Amino acid sequence: MIKIVGAVVLGVLSANVYGVACETNPNKMGAHYMLEKKLHKQAGSEALTSTSRLALWRRGKEVAHELEDQQVTEVWNLLPNGRVRPVRYFDEYRRGIEYQPNEVEGSTDEKIWAKKTRLITKISKNTMKLLRSQGDGCDKLDYYSAQRKGVHYLLTWSPSKELPVRYKEVTQHYSFTATLTLYEPDESKVDSFFTDRDSYQTTDYADIGDNESDPFLLKMINLGFVSHGASGFYNANGDALESASPHHRH
Repeated sequence: MIKIVGAVVLGVLSANVYGVACETNPNKMGAHYMLEKKLHKQAGSEALTSTSRLALWRRGKEVAHELEDQQVTEVWNLLPNGRVRPVRYFDEYRRGIEYQPNEVEGSTDEKIWAKKTRLITKISKNTMKLLRSQGDGCDKLDYYSAQRKGVHYLLTWSPSKELPVRYKEVTQHYSFTATLTLYEPDESKVDSFFTDRDSYQTTDYADIGDNESDPFLLKMINLGFVSHGASGFYNANGDALESASPHHRH
């Protein structure tokens, strides 16, 4: 399960006049989320709350999930043949591990790309009921809800930014909330984010076994960081959320 962050801030979308084209480019932007997971108090146990931060960055055929608290960034590249290739960057060490498309498990390239770029896929969103829409133009928000198998899902979606503004799921035992706290439309900052990680020293995942004398790689192997873990929150249709922890393995 993903760890998520606390305070809910909903006033994050810039004001625009109805009928005027949005000034921001949804294909080149940054979005910062606060994530919060709460385990409800049960007999013999106390309530627990865990929090973390996730930043989503888009630049055309590149998308990144920055796990800010763990100083780990996953960049996903959409190749000309439609395959998706990930690179896991360790920001503290300015190092990275590159994976090949055939090393990505669990879904098709199309679904992987949709999850990484939108956090909530179109298919998942379409399984929810549209309750109402509010605002016009760039300020428009769509409110969705769904209930199945003991889970209540709530989604506030920004069509202009192609992003969830708030996502929540609640069960008898836990709740998970993801809230957009900052939208970054400055394209120069987006370029700087990707350019900085392009400067990291990288190692191909297949070559790690031949480089185990490298202190950095040896440490990553021992910690389990060399597997391609999941990040972000994806499902609004009852599927299990994947862990944002870099220790998670497919």
